[in-house]
Amino acid sequence: MYGCTCLRDYCEDFFNECNKYVADSLKISTNKPNGIKQVIRMSGLVPINKQNFRLPNISTKNFTNVIMSEFTKHLRDVISSLAEDERNSFRDGMATLICIQLLSQTFKKSNPNPLELFLNASIQPERLEIIKRLLNFIKNIKGDRNIPESIWFELLVLDSSDNLIKTIPMEIVSFEVYLRCAAKVVPALAQHSDFINRLSPHFDDAITQNQFSIDLKNITFLLSFLRNQSSDDANPDLKTIRSIIDSSIPLRNKIKEYMSKLDVTINEFNSIRDIFILSIESSVLFHVNRKEFLLKLLTNDKNLRSVDFYIQWFLAFMTPDKNKPSMFDDDEFKELLKVWTTCVAHRPDLIVKIIKEINVLISAIGDHPCSSHFIEHMVDLCFQL
Repeated sequence: MYGCTCLRDYCEDFFNECNKYVADSLKISTNKPNGIKQVIRMSGLVPINKQNFRLPNISTKNFTNVIMSEFTKHLRDVISSLAEDERNSFRDGMATLICIQLLSQTFKKSNPNPLELFLNASIQPERLEIIKRLLNFIKNIKGDRNIPESIWFELLVLDSSDNLIKTIPMEIVSFEVYLRCAAKVVPALAQHSDFINRLSPHFDDAITQNQFSIDLKNITFLLSFLRNQSSDDANPDLKTIRSIIDSSIPLRNKIKEYMSKLDVTINEFNSIRDIFILSIESSVLFHVNRKEFLLKLLTNDKNLRSVDFYIQWFLAFMTPDKNKPSMFDDDEFKELLKVWTTCVAHRPDLIVKIIKEINVLISAIGDHPCSSHFIEHMVDLCFQL
């Protein structure tokens, strides 16, 4: 224990001294790229491991952020200055500094994600070797616990010939997190054929292995992303991402499974409607029949449904407005209306309460092509009571 404490103190002392002197020395350096390179190589010699690592102190964080910021500014010159016998120590140093940034989470406050550094074209020859060491470094410190920013690592090593992705523990993420990462990584690595060829299988595998959160919020976000195609002509990489997602068979199956088991509440009606409308031009809900879904929602447990349930169902799915067009043609509307009235007509208490709210329903249906049919249908229903 004493040895570990001494070694930990040594590591902190090293970075404390670096923070005091190295950053200032770089400011007056006549060959800044070489100075940055040597500092990075020197950092790789620090013996950090699981026993002596703890959350970096302020000096360590400051030094690391300064060096990485300077390296980013002079990245091309630093990389081009590397001699063959300097590459190993340089890679070790990069792994050390990026690991400190990731584990201290400093980048989430003010600095960019340090892994974005690997999107720079100049560092591509070193990318996979540095990431391999970085993954080993993190594993030595954190053991088998989750790796920070795991989806970044997964995409950054897709073109690895030694299957680095298998060394990354799976972490459940939202579609928003995945797309935010993919939107940056794909344009940077699209020139690598192995990366592009593996992008679609990787997405499908992630779906199959339940790596993505599947819920109404995430489905809505995904469909909104797929629908927003205005920038695709200027950004073909976004078009590639959309194509991969929209054509994913595992995604269609997973959403079908989720929707079939969903116990929908009144508060979720508008979310369901938004999803159905957003999916009209997408294949993501290919296996979900909107009409059948809503009919099942209407008829299941109909003896237990409240009047509010039927009114809100009607307002959500049968009444269009300028922002939410109708989901159904006239024949489908009439079929759904018939089932809706059948559900409420067998309970006198419900139909009386709904008739009291008829003005709300008529106002909501507005100038729908079937508005006259709805009014006539409700009048007929009243005479049948």
